[in-house]
Amino acid sequence: MAYSFFRRTRHPIVICWTRAFSSQPTKQVVRRPPSQARPRGGKKEPKSQRRTAQHLEEEWKDAFPQAKPYDQATMQLPIRMGRPEIAGALAPRADGNPELIKIPNFFHLTPSHIEKHCNALKLLMTPFPPNKLNDDDRILRIHTREYVTPTSSSSHPGARKVKLQVYLKDLCLNARARQKLILLAGRRYNQRADELTLVSDRCPTRKQNQDYLFYLLTVLLHEANKCEVWEEEEKQLHV
Repeated sequence: MAYSFFRRTRHPIVICWTRAFSSQPTKQVVRRPPSQARPRGGKKEPKSQRRTAQHLEEEWKDAFPQAKPYDQATMQLPIRMGRPEIAGALAPRADGNPELIKIPNFFHLTPSHIEKHCNALKLLMTPFPPNKLNDDDRILRIHTREYVTPTSSSSHPGARKVKLQVYLKDLCLNARARQKLILLAGRRYNQRADELTLVSDRCPTRKQNQDYLFYLLTVLLHEANKCEVWEEEEKQLHV
């Protein structure tokens, strides 16, 4: 690299030439033809998306093996979501649509994928106890519900609700105790099905509601089997 400078003195101008040498080799600039020139900004050419290069023989569980956010490069479905910019027009397309990333999806739970998981879980399954298969031995039937929500809190007000059902024929009551229990139960007794239904959701947890229903059924059976003095007197009056 060579350069020059001027030095001004009393005498006429003296021009000094200085040359600096570099130990690094000079870099050769290779000019490409216009047909092979890269675009400005150093951007690479976009790769082909998976949905356009996916083979028909490829299984969907290989492309979407587990739960994950929506991927526009994997989906082959013409999905649209969001509010259209013009009234009456179609919703925005899936390409670059942030609305599809905000919500959970179940695209990985296809019938073939569920069957694959079930076959893998069969190796860990054990036979059901034979003494539990007989429905005649189940006097009390308890019904609860499980709720799956996409929110950060997994609690749901309806999850603590418990319903207990029992047939009066399974309680081994005599005629007097049966009639007294029906009067105490009121609208909780279904005459057509001969079934008693108790429901509770007053307690904050499911276990507390279940214990309360057991307590309530115990009190009803105790009061139904108990014979008061006034009941004997009223029975003699009707006789």
